[in-house]
Amino acid sequence: MKTFHASSCDSLLPPDWQGTVVGVYDRAANLVSGQGQFLFIVSRPLGDGPHRIRARGETLSEIPLESGQTVRFCKTVLQAEDGSWSVSLAGARTWTGGMPDRKLPPPAQASELVVHLPSAEVLTFRRTSLVDQEFLRRTLTFVSALVSGHLPTIFRATGQLVGLGSGLTPSGDDYLRGVLCGLSCLPAPTWLPELHRAVRENLGRTTALSAAFLAFSLDDRFSQLELDLMVALAAGNHDALLAATAAVLTVGAFSGEDFLLGVHDA
Repeated sequence: MKTFHASSCDSLLPPDWQGTVVGVYDRAANLVSGQGQFLFIVSRPLGDGPHRIRARGETLSEIPLESGQTVRFCKTVLQAEDGSWSVSLAGARTWTGGMPDRKLPPPAQASELVVHLPSAEVLTFRRTSLVDQEFLRRTLTFVSALVSGHLPTIFRATGQLVGLGSGLTPSGDDYLRGVLCGLSCLPAPTWLPELHRAVRENLGRTTALSAAFLAFSLDDRFSQLELDLMVALAAGNHDALLAATAAVLTVGAFSGEDFLLGVHDA
């Protein structure tokens, strides 16, 4: 068995986890247990995050991961039961995540910062497919619902975004995660519990992977790349914000962009 070493791991990794590799990509592998609990092996550039084990390489090409492999996590070792590989967490740095202590700056100052984030008006000219146009239309409806503060309207507009789009993490979900991330650094609006309820009650409308990410977001658990963005916003640091925005944009085809749109709208 070839053993690889993790550089870091989430402090809340589920103990005595056993599951199956369900997706292998250049920079990430998705594993899920029989109870639907996800675990992720990611390459160095993707950074830390909930239930992530971060490898040391730029890609995961060295680890012989294959879809369908049965994997067991016990104490400090994640290993394939066919004996082809293991990842040792011994000596790995423990990641805890956590939002910045400072809240986002006042509206006047924040408006100078969010110009670096994509808006629906800008994306309308670049995202021209019918699905993308419908997604952007629903984000505008959603924002209007939040502004109105009308709880049934908020619930309905949120439900119309969950699961909207294609791929493992649809655009509507990535957008809502961005909204939740932005709101976590703002004074809590009175309608926030209704927004949380709407997301939670509609998780069955999206993919299992995306539902897991949304559930993490409801608990204010985001990836380090996303947290770096919020730290830069809270500090009012333009240069750091540009760097953090660029890093988030590397995630997925449109996932990072949709997340940033959500932060912008929050």
